[in-house]
Amino acid sequence: MSDTTGSRLQQESELTTLTNAYAHHDYMVGIRRHLHSHPELSNHEASTSALIAREFDALGIGYVRAGEHGLVATIAGTREDRMVALRADMDALPIVEENSHLDYISQVPGVMHACGHDGHVAMLLGAARILMEQKSLLKGTVKLCFQQAEEVGDGTKEILAELARHPMEAIFGIHLWSELESGLISVEPGARMASVDVFEIRVRGAGTHGAYPNRGSIRSLQPRPSFSIARRLPAARSTLWRPSP
Repeated sequence: MSDTTGSRLQQESELTTLTNAYAHHDYMVGIRRHLHSHPELSNHEASTSALIAREFDALGIGYVRAGEHGLVATIAGTREDRMVALRADMDALPIVEENSHLDYISQVPGVMHACGHDGHVAMLLGAARILMEQKSLLKGTVKLCFQQAEEVGDGTKEILAELARHPMEAIFGIHLWSELESGLISVEPGARMASVDVFEIRVRGAGTHGAYPNRGSIRSLQPRPSFSIARRLPAARSTLWRPSP
């Protein structure tokens, strides 16, 4: 095959993919709006997980559980020795939605998809449909990963354990970002955003009234903006604060 022919076939394949994507636009919008109306908090994504499983069953895509609510599905192309993964999260946040103008506003009091995970699920299910339609063109296998409880830092371990059994080459996770112009995709190398973590701080010393923190034995804990304390944490390493001499 000449370079010219190969380039033409590549362009035709990309055009077919784009056409298929437009064809599934209404489907993805419908999924996203349904999930937006029915958000679930971290580690409670039972209905969301069930919806994803039903879509896989309808498409004939096999899947396994990765945690209580997480799922990893497989779309096998013409080769099984090459493999990549696509990942989406699916939990919502404990936030009251005030978008009363929306007909798909959250129906769950105090819970909202404020971080776009409803869109992420819809996007990956849309990708599943497109990949199944072009399965014969895949020169490898694609894993579809739906992570539970991302907002509280959970769900990753179970997915990584499942993927570790396979010859993974790369994992792609896409995130909606309102500051990016519609129609554009932002890609850059290396780490680019902070992630959630959990840690505990124990402070030992003589107590004092909150109005007089300077009378306590740990004077370095005098009131200061929280962002100032957070900024010092990486440099403090294992010793967060030392009592003043």
